[in-house]
Amino acid sequence: MDLDLWATAQATPGVREAPELEAAGWDGVTFGDSQCLMGDPYVALTAAALTTDRIRLGVGVTNPWTRHPAVTAAATMSAHLESGRRVALGIGRGDSSLDRLGLAPVPTSHLVSYATAVRTYLRGGPVPASTARRGAPQVFQGRLTPLPDDSRLAWLSRVPEGAGPEVFLVASGPRTIRAAATTADVTALSVGADRERLREAADTARAARPDVRLAAFIHVVVDDDTDRARTEAAHGIATFARFSRHRTADPAPGCLDSFAVLGPAAYCRDRILALVDVGLERLHIVTGCSGEYRKRSYRAFMRHVAPALREHRRR
Repeated sequence: MDLDLWATAQATPGVREAPELEAAGWDGVTFGDSQCLMGDPYVALTAAALTTDRIRLGVGVTNPWTRHPAVTAAATMSAHLESGRRVALGIGRGDSSLDRLGLAPVPTSHLVSYATAVRTYLRGGPVPASTARRGAPQVFQGRLTPLPDDSRLAWLSRVPEGAGPEVFLVASGPRTIRAAATTADVTALSVGADRERLREAADTARAARPDVRLAAFIHVVVDDDTDRARTEAAHGIATFARFSRHRTADPAPGCLDSFAVLGPAAYCRDRILALVDVGLERLHIVTGCSGEYRKRSYRAFMRHVAPALREHRRR
């Protein structure tokens, strides 16, 4: 089985990265859902769907607070159908999206109930009315319209049967990893690039579900100048590490080199090969950088790192 390699992109209106990433050989691309920092991911998904043919498209990632599960399911399924069934939905406890609203990540129990509701909506199934109301106080009490017993996407009954969107949960701590393994189609680990820590997280997921499908978000910057790679990626990695429950977000070289893979192509190749061997089927590559430097790192990754990763998996 090949190793899937996904890039990450910001949902920036007017920017069309997906065709370029598809041409470069990426298997997928995710668009972030952080309303104060970027545009809407579902608009980006739709634009990408209309300008690409093969590459998979994902939300990476949404959270259980800023969008109702029915809204998330309807938007995801709509983009999935427009793309020729190429969409995946990532859900996490909430990081920059909630942080910019002054909110903490949601509890793991809330993440599980939200993901379960979204998956039920995507299948056209009934979600209990109490779940759909999400604790809202404004319950309609009109005499002529009785309260519904459940909530569902009724329009899906008119959609031809076929593969639905994949739902993956992003997890860092042991409790969330276990919950993701038993709830989602894919468990996406977000614990950094330390091999032993990643293996421990993978073992935690397999203990909860032996046949779990595993992915991982990994920061990678390919640059012959390691110091420059550290400098360019430091801010983005420090922020990501904080939300990934890393022990420290101190952007010192030792922390950066433990949490991320930064440096020449041969070094990046060898580090990532060791990570893939813990049983990952997909890598979500994050740079923590921006602009042309980020694009240059992605190009170097696909030219000098990706071929070795894929050949290793085939063997």
